[in-house]
Amino acid sequence: METFKTVAHITTVNSLELHQIDIKTASFHSKLELGEEVYMKQPKGFEAPGRECEIWELQKGLYRLPQGSQIWNKAMNAGMVRLGFTRTKSKYSAKVKE
Repeated sequence: METFKTVAHITTVNSLELHQIDIKTASFHSKLELGEEVYMKQPKGFEAPGRECEIWELQKGLYRLPQGSQIWNKAMNAGMVRLGFTRTKSKYSAKVKE
């Protein structure tokens, strides 16, 4: 939150534009690393009839997956770099475009 407050202040003082996004389904758009294998049991209440004991291999990130945030951050950073943004030296998650 400190970073956002600082950026909002700098933006206001310098009459700049500020854009923020919140992607609620970010985890579902994150592909796992090549060679990374993640398996899960079927969620309770959503078991496939007759196949309740199956284990699934995930192909994409999933909400609450331990590495989910890291997977999404890598994907988001790669996209922002393609758009000309760079990470700030003081805050890893903050990006700027000059």
